[in-house]
Amino acid sequence: MLLRRTALLASAAGLTLGGAALTALPRPAVDRCPIGGPAAILAHANCGAALSDRINPAQHNAKISDKHAKLSAANPTCAASNWAVAATDPGDAINGALPLQMESAHVAFHWKPGTVDPADAKAAAAHLEYVWSYFIDTLGFPQPHCGDAAKLKVNAYIGVDYGLTGGTDSLGHMGMWIGPGALKDRFGLAHELTHALQAATGRLMDSPYTGWMFESHANWMTTQLPEFRDNTHCSVLLKQYPHLYYGSTRSRYCNWQWFEYLKDRHGYDAVNALWRNAPGKDDPARLTADPFTVLRSNMGWTQDQLNDAFGDWALHNANWDYTNGAAYRKSYGGYDQTTGPNILAATVLDPIDTDKRRYAVPEMWAPQRWGYNIVKLNPDAGQSRVSVTFRGIVQQASAVTKLPGLADEPDTIPPPASDWRWGVVAVGTDGKSRYSPLQRGARAQTAIAIRPDDKGLYLVVMGTPSQMQKIRWDQPYYSIYRYPWMVELDGARPDAPAPITGGHRHPNGGGWVGPDAKVAATAYAGPYARVLSGTVADRARVEDHAVVSGQAQLRDDAVIAGLTVLRGDTIVRGHARAATSMLGIGEYEKGIILSGAAQTIGDVEHRGGQFDKGVSYGFVDQDAAKDPKRGADLTAPVPEVTAKPDYRWIP
Repeated sequence: MLLRRTALLASAAGLTLGGAALTALPRPAVDRCPIGGPAAILAHANCGAALSDRINPAQHNAKISDKHAKLSAANPTCAASNWAVAATDPGDAINGALPLQMESAHVAFHWKPGTVDPADAKAAAAHLEYVWSYFIDTLGFPQPHCGDAAKLKVNAYIGVDYGLTGGTDSLGHMGMWIGPGALKDRFGLAHELTHALQAATGRLMDSPYTGWMFESHANWMTTQLPEFRDNTHCSVLLKQYPHLYYGSTRSRYCNWQWFEYLKDRHGYDAVNALWRNAPGKDDPARLTADPFTVLRSNMGWTQDQLNDAFGDWALHNANWDYTNGAAYRKSYGGYDQTTGPNILAATVLDPIDTDKRRYAVPEMWAPQRWGYNIVKLNPDAGQSRVSVTFRGIVQQASAVTKLPGLADEPDTIPPPASDWRWGVVAVGTDGKSRYSPLQRGARAQTAIAIRPDDKGLYLVVMGTPSQMQKIRWDQPYYSIYRYPWMVELDGARPDAPAPITGGHRHPNGGGWVGPDAKVAATAYAGPYARVLSGTVADRARVEDHAVVSGQAQLRDDAVIAGLTVLRGDTIVRGHARAATSMLGIGEYEKGIILSGAAQTIGDVEHRGGQFDKGVSYGFVDQDAAKDPKRGADLTAPVPEVTAKPDYRWIP
């Protein structure tokens, strides 16, 4: 976790963001953002030319290996000097009470006598020095104080009630604030040292568009260490919810695959240069900086070329075609239909005209900015070629002219700038991918040859707005565009959930009901809904692609819709409504109750509590139930910028 001010320490204590996979995504301690605020590939005429090498990952990886061997040149020759211990902020009485106990070349350790095993501190120091050298000398990350005659070490303050944080203090000095047990957390130490190095650049610190990147980049840097190259940490979240906008606050620790792609394509300095070249502390542009604008400038790309790069990245993710792809494939698994944590990873399409094989992406599954859908396709028997005709639903203007003024809304509403990148990926029996040419725009068609022994066939569609769209830290769901689309298939059909073994179709709506589920005759389960287990009673409704599982209960006149998944012992009753598009409600927490007129909408990360009113979005905890800025006083959902799609086929 990134830390900028020592005042954050008390509230940050106890958070562990290191070696263990994050089954809980911690909320930032202050202002819901701990960093001071809340962030030529292809020619249009030839969409296959510059990326044709991607059909064979092994060949592609060989082409980029030379870049990785030359990275140390990315850092200029820095001024020679000894590294000294930085003075503790005189106004910081808590850490000022921790005396200096030990120093290494670049880190000074402070703790109260008797609270730390010196052997643990020595081992941590050795590890941190190794990490420092690897990140700066091998990977080429900008060295702190490079041009300064006076160089100051990282202060590591070890407190018995501290968790794991890193960054700079109020004087701008690099620091880490960690508990004694964290000295043994090699992943966590590297992550927090990355935060100190990030903050030392003075870049990307004061903008509402950059908060996600600090955590994502820190985890990515840590996984570059040889001992953690096969540690995917929590990055499966990007695989599970790829339709969310890239850089989502909800998955900020867990969406670093874009950096891995940039490194594979362009070398480590493509990532390092984001920190080196972003607007500095004296540049007013720092207040609105975002990493994507910096990347576009660094690479000399147009917006179309940036979108091409993102589209190509999405195609890579169908089979995780990376230098380290074998580790990702092993960790993430495939795109078969499932009822577990990967339930939303593979998009299920709604039929428009099954005879003509025309389908549409469900409204809440439509990708946001640089979000994408992966649709598994099942080829017809004996088919040697599959073709896809694509139609994007172009939105000319926002569906609303103003927003209600809740927390983290954008200052202005940008135009939708509807655009898409898409293609088809076939995976052979040898595990190698074959890609169709990358497609652009609202109208396109492509085809791909398939083989009888192929292991998989995937349609990949990404929302790529034609104008740069900056998205704030925790920006609410209703203010972020989605980019709906339709396809016509020839030679294949989209995959869909199989009938529930031992189950039956509910007579009121036609949805599947599992053998252990209890669904009242008066309740409704729509044709694409599933009640795997649990209870649906009274006049409750399960609509769209919603799912009930575990011991969850849906009662009275309550409704779940969209992509909502009820898990655990969650109860939705009264006139409550859930229409979510991310984590299951009850995925992490027990005892969640939605009652009365409470509603929860969109990319919800529900962290527990009981709600009987209001409409909540994004990060939802008990505090949200009483915070008007987070929807506590709303009686209806906020009208969205995204217009409701008209899914009539466009000739």
